Amino acid sequence: MARVEEGAADERTVVRLNGRPAVGVGVIRQAAANPLDLSKGVKAAIPQL
Repeated sequence: MARVEEGAADERTVVRLNGRPAVGVGVIRQAAANPLDLSKGVKAAIPQL
């Protein structure tokens, strides 16, 4: 489904969800990818992360 790359940590960035620390995830769609299929795939993969 994807290629995962670890990027450099940026100490100036803080991600929060409902006031609690969280993890930010960037998703970039390939040109030929279906956005709805991508969304479903991402939502399905989140519990495994």
